[in-house]
Amino acid sequence: MDSIKAARHRVAVKKYQQSEKGKAADRATSKKYCQSAKGKATNKKYRQSEKVRKYQKEYQKEYRKKHNATIRGHLYRVYNNLKRRCDNPSCKAYKGYGGRGICNNFNSFDDFRDYIIDVLGYDSYEKIKGLQIDRIDNNGDYEKGNIRFVTRVENLRNKER
Repeated sequence: MDSIKAARHRVAVKKYQQSEKGKAADRATSKKYCQSAKGKATNKKYRQSEKVRKYQKEYQKEYRKKHNATIRGHLYRVYNNLKRRCDNPSCKAYKGYGGRGICNNFNSFDDFRDYIIDVLGYDSYEKIKGLQIDRIDNNGDYEKGNIRFVTRVENLRNKER
C-alpha cells in the first residue's frame, strides 16, 4: 500500500515539475536564479529572499547585544580595530594610520583595558556607549596619555584633511 502511495506521489511531483507553474516555482526557489527587471528568471546573480535578510539582521542585532553590551566586549572590538589599522597593510584604513607611522604602543588588550578603566574612568558600558577612540595628538601613537573617547562629531573635527 505504501509503495502505491509513493509511486502516485512521484508521478504527481513529476507532472508538477513539468508544468509551467512548477518550473517557475523551481526557478524562484533555486539559488542560481533571480528575477530580472523584466520579470524573467535569469541565472546571473542570486538575491537573498526577504525572509533570509530579515533573519540575518535579527541575528546580527542579537549577536551585537550579546557581545558588545559589556565594557570588556566593546573595548576588545575597539582595541582590535585600532591594532588592525596600525599593523595590517591590507586594511582599508592602513594608509592613514600605519602607513603614516602611527603605532599601537599598548602591549596587550589587558594593558589597554586596564588603562581605559582605571585611568580614564570608563568602568561601565553605558559611559562609553556611542563614543569613539581618538588620539589627542593627531600625529602621535596610540599610547597612554594620548588617547581619549569623544563623540563622533568631535572626532570628525579632529582629522587631517
